[in-house]
Amino acid sequence: SPENRPPPREDARLAELDFGEWEGRRWEEFRGAESEAWALDPWRGRPPGGESGLELWARVAAVRAEARRLPAEARVLIVTHAGVIRCWLAQAAGEGPGAGVFGRRVDHGEWW
Repeated sequence: SPENRPPPREDARLAELDFGEWEGRRWEEFRGAESEAWALDPWRGRPPGGESGLELWARVAAVRAEARRLPAEARVLIVTHAGVIRCWLAQAAGEGPGAGVFGRRVDHGEWW
């Protein structure tokens, strides 16, 4: 019943990739050697003041590990961003971080 449900909570580990100084800006505003290098290897590269794709991957893996320890009857709804969803789906499929993860299509408002 609704009265037995815990209140919703935020989990910072489910935030989108931290783009640091590039956050909220158009690609054209900061496009250059640094951003091109990051685009070639978003797993190891990081935007200035931001995080790498591997750090995002690790955050998602930690949440997935907790979710797998929940009782079988537990029901969880996660509302998050495409980068997190892409990592989650790849991990669920037994894939590692790689070029195909960020290329996976995730539409706005899509349910998985």
